[in-house]
Amino acid sequence: MKVFATAAAIVAAPQDTTDPRLAELLANRGRDWASTGLLDLTLLLVVEAGDTEEEIVEAAGFSPLVNPIDGIRWGSPGFHRHHD
Repeated sequence: MKVFATAAAIVAAPQDTTDPRLAELLANRGRDWASTGLLDLTLLLVVEAGDTEEEIVEAAGFSPLVNPIDGIRWGSPGFHRHHD
């Protein structure tokens, strides 16, 4: 997992990958967050194959696999993601 915890790290994140599609996605998101004033409030995680839910929770403080409003887990009927 790659963790980008500062605005500067997020802006530089596209240079941290050799995958051109991921680089484009990271660059676009960084521009979006900067233009809306959210860049300094953003924690960006790039979850990679082999990363565990426990590692994600440790880095982010929550699991993207569980909706915090209703407690429904990913893969269960009625699950709605709450993150981007």
